[in-house]
Amino acid sequence: MSWSRTTGAVVGLALCVVPTLLRAQTATGALGLSTGPANARPASHSTKKLVATYDSLTDSTHLALVTHKGTYFLWIQHPRLTWTVAYPGRKPSQPPPGEILLAFRTQAPQSPRDNQLVIESTSGARLTLNSISANNRPGPMTSTLVMNFLIPTEQLVRAVAGESMKLAVGGIKVKFKPDQLEALRELLRQASTESPTETGDRPH
Repeated sequence: MSWSRTTGAVVGLALCVVPTLLRAQTATGALGLSTGPANARPASHSTKKLVATYDSLTDSTHLALVTHKGTYFLWIQHPRLTWTVAYPGRKPSQPPPGEILLAFRTQAPQSPRDNQLVIESTSGARLTLNSISANNRPGPMTSTLVMNFLIPTEQLVRAVAGESMKLAVGGIKVKFKPDQLEALRELLRQASTESPTETGDRPH
């Protein structure tokens, strides 16, 4: 399944399909996220929720996570970050998906100077890539810009293995707290080892 089709499917979920909601369950061990003593880190509990949605039109599941909700009030300007993994059917695929979609949302007057994403981690990982698409949405009070990035899963795994991580898009910087990093690790584990459990269907 191409990511252009997958991205369209995500939009289609809100516009034309009433999806099946799934519950993401706890998963262990995957994608090189070792839990052994050599890589032990202080326990961090994540309060972030993973949302799994099944799309019957494309027979695919989209597992989404919002690590940063976004805050815009007077001089406070923090972007919203939404991470999405897609895989065919209702069960995670093996091997796991090769890419993860990051939707970076910001509002005017905050504006990125370019379309470049930079991720740096204390694990030594560094990733630089450009957006695959951008959408500027005018509003009554302000405009909203959403930039989409396809991040190779293996490189993100290396980045979240560190004790801390920071991200920048067009010069707009974002730091990750321990619970946000743990939520990303859980997203990666869920996408490769565990099948989200269905909690109920909505009428189609």
